[in-house]
Amino acid sequence: MFIFSTKVTRGKLLTLALVCACLAIILIVSVPGGEVDTAKKISLKASTNEQRVEYLESYGWTVEKEPKETVEIVIPTQFDDTYENYNTMQLTQGFDLVSFKGKKATRYSYTVTNYPKSQEDPVYATLIVVDDRIVAGDIASTSLGGFMHSLVMPKDTVLEFETVKDELLPTATEILDGILLSSGK
Repeated sequence: MFIFSTKVTRGKLLTLALVCACLAIILIVSVPGGEVDTAKKISLKASTNEQRVEYLESYGWTVEKEPKETVEIVIPTQFDDTYENYNTMQLTQGFDLVSFKGKKATRYSYTVTNYPKSQEDPVYATLIVVDDRIVAGDIASTSLGGFMHSLVMPKDTVLEFETVKDELLPTATEILDGILLSSGK
């Protein structure tokens, strides 16, 4: 039997409170939230084209209804730096490709029609599907100096507008171009 006794002082109480506060902060930070919750609440079923398009729409993306490209791939058994970085991005969305190493997958690429920043070249939404379930995804531009980011729409550039099917109204691209021109950019 082990017996421990100590005199309670202000310093010891303050240290104990500080340790408890640090543990609480670590617990709060380590509990998944934000983007991860979004991925878990939305259906990851992807056996049909409609389910894949619906998944992308759940993030606010508007895409062409048919994929631009459908490619059979094999997720590598050993990740190089590129796949490590890609998987790090996937972890922020609640996905992890590590458990799919060596598995056959299908990569679906859809043309995004509502990217919030005007782009000369197309922007694509890509989903990687294994056994009819979405296991990864990204938004990317393949232009020179392009970009890639998670499926979450960039918050600092999103404009709220209602889709109206009227030829006389300006398109979202025209609205964005007008804003950029008026701001001198």
